[in-house]
Amino acid sequence: MKKSGNKTLFFIIILGVCIVIIGLFAGQISPETSIQDQENTNKANENDNSLDSFEGTIVYLAKSSDENNIGAISKNNEAKTIFTDKDEDLKIKSAASITAKGKVLALMASGNQEFGGSLFLIDVANPGSKEKLMDQFASTQPPVISPNGKKIAYLLFSNVETDYGFSLYIMDSDGKNKQKLTGDPTNLKILSWNPESTKISYLKGDASKESIINYYDINTNKEDKITSFKEKLYFLNWNSHNIIFSKGPTQESDINKAEIYKMDTDGKNLKRLTTNEEHDSFCFVSPDGKIFTYLENNYEKNVDTNKSGGLFIQGLNSDKNKNLIEANSIIGWIN
Repeated sequence: MKKSGNKTLFFIIILGVCIVIIGLFAGQISPETSIQDQENTNKANENDNSLDSFEGTIVYLAKSSDENNIGAISKNNEAKTIFTDKDEDLKIKSAASITAKGKVLALMASGNQEFGGSLFLIDVANPGSKEKLMDQFASTQPPVISPNGKKIAYLLFSNVETDYGFSLYIMDSDGKNKQKLTGDPTNLKILSWNPESTKISYLKGDASKESIINYYDINTNKEDKITSFKEKLYFLNWNSHNIIFSKGPTQESDINKAEIYKMDTDGKNLKRLTTNEEHDSFCFVSPDGKIFTYLENNYEKNVDTNKSGGLFIQGLNSDKNKNLIEANSIIGWIN
């Protein structure tokens, strides 16, 4: 009887072990994986919660038929108008950059003026105010001000045979000390300063063949390449955490397949952040590096800043997003 009892106990133990093993394989998990999954879930929940209350202020441009408004939305998700040109003689033609202290660089001109205008600084902390920097400014694309507010980068085009093509210039914020940095006969576009205000990134060359991202160091006067893509780039921002940008297929019919990506400042560790059937662009990372904002829109063939879209925020480690407001473009994210 004792021998039979031992056999019964042995089979019970074996059966118990088998049940545990089958249960683990059926759930396709292991104790280690379960712990990791829980950590990932907690991290995702933390990112999702950050969408309800985020750090800093997102500054954007919203247009209507009779006015252009610079707005700001902060951690409590409440939007407010910083500046409107509704009753101004000069209208906002572009506003594409902002200093670390919250001053938007805006190009303003009369309503019927198609090219050029006057440069102003619009202070997010003082709604309704503007400070003139200079008159008679012109550039092939919106100028961008450095984060420290001391320099402005801009592009010019020349059809003179000896200097044909596009040129990148910088000048002091008062218009003095203009300096040509580099040039290209085919194209230069999409300017962005690094957070230290020492380097400027840009796209150089024929973008229909290859999107080459270069930068120029204004301290060493050296130009270098970051990386390149076969796809078309629509927007790029160099922040203290990484480089975030929008890219998609080169065909005009595929314009709404542009998605948001991020990479290290040396071009490594590329990661796709969005996946949808709209055009995603105008992207910026929050000051704490946890979430990012972007504009989601549906275009016909080209990016049309007169068409408004949804301003979204999303966790950098989560696919959950939140639509905050309608806007035409995003200017920046300040602390």
